[in-house]
Amino acid sequence: HHRPEYRDLFGDDLGSSVEDQSQPKMDVFCRTVEKLSSSSARAQQLTTAIVDFVVRDLRPVNVVDSVGFLHLIEVAEPRYVVPCRRTVNSYIDKRYLAVKARVQQELKQVDYLGMTTDMWTSRSKDGYISITAHYISPQFVMKHHNLQSSHFPGSHTALNIATVLRKSVEEDWGVDLHMQVPAFTTDNAKNVVNAVSENLMLVAIPCAGHSLNLAVQDALAVKGVKTALARAKRLLNTSTTLGLTVKNLR
Repeated sequence: HHRPEYRDLFGDDLGSSVEDQSQPKMDVFCRTVEKLSSSSARAQQLTTAIVDFVVRDLRPVNVVDSVGFLHLIEVAEPRYVVPCRRTVNSYIDKRYLAVKARVQQELKQVDYLGMTTDMWTSRSKDGYISITAHYISPQFVMKHHNLQSSHFPGSHTALNIATVLRKSVEEDWGVDLHMQVPAFTTDNAKNVVNAVSENLMLVAIPCAGHSLNLAVQDALAVKGVKTALARAKRLLNTSTTLGLTVKNLR
């Protein structure tokens, strides 16, 4: 009497025996999916993919707790148990240490490195500094690695900046600052330039993009240019207002 449902449960075999026509047991409707072991190859593959997703796309770690993400995994692989945030964090830490060790080995094999550094302050008045290494590999491939983008506490003096640069480059990454790094590319801020040229005794190369931006800002600050821009803005606003007025009248 319920052939479609019978096929879904038992396949296409619609025999006429008493056993085949008997009422199915309750456990048929309550079958549970056997979960993957966290140490299985498939589970490890999925966990690695989740870590890649978080790291590469800069996603918050708590994405593994979100309803939509859990539903996606449930549909894609019902047997997989999504790890908690603490587990994902531990995988990220291990990934960082592995990548750092690899980058350290690469930097040791390079004769000369170009370094760039930049500083900025967040809206909450917290200071940050970034350091990037640029080099050509022995296979003549241009490469770059962001060594750090970290919180910079304290005053932004030239001495403090130089101390952080030296510690990061030499102690954290094993680079010989005076043998491998001929120059640092920086913005035109006096404290950063002095940190490189006076405290570290290296060549400070001004960033071309930052210098061009300063030139444009200085040009826009000229009285005649400011007046012309202000008049152009008023003319544009007046034209827009008149256009809307004529449109409404029509």
